[in-house]
Amino acid sequence: MVPVSVRNKVLVVIFFGLLAYIIRAANLITPLGGVFILDLRDFFVTIGAALGGPAAGLAIGICAGFPARIPLLDIASFATGGVAVGLIADHLYKKGRNISWSAAGMLCGYLVAAVFAAFLGFSDQIAYLAVRAVICIPLNIIIINNLLIAFPSFRTFTREEPPGEVHDSTP
Repeated sequence: MVPVSVRNKVLVVIFFGLLAYIIRAANLITPLGGVFILDLRDFFVTIGAALGGPAAGLAIGICAGFPARIPLLDIASFATGGVAVGLIADHLYKKGRNISWSAAGMLCGYLVAAVFAAFLGFSDQIAYLAVRAVICIPLNIIIINNLLIAFPSFRTFTREEPPGEVHDSTP
């Protein structure tokens, strides 16, 4: 029989990966300028990675990047951000800290996107990427924190080991 934590991680990947894929495939975007856009994929990758860990963040990040205009850039950046968020969330969980701060791990994805943008000849458009980061990272922290308040079991949905004592570090 499959452990509950593994089953729940698969559900997280399917749910958030599909949402991220559908949002971009349906072109539900707000242009920021140049090749950069604002859409809900960032939120789905971050929440899914905070909930499911680094492997889930990687899988959801890949799903988020496939339908993009420049898949190489988006897959690399969303997958990197998802892994970073998942690693930070797991670390914070083990330390009994508020996992909402793991959303800051998306900065790793934004850095990868900036490097790819420069490599692909879009370095003049990196400022739009910074705008996206300034909008999305604080909102992700707030959204995850509110999910933790509304659904306390959110922290343990995909984790089997008992959590450390939670230290309130509300954003």
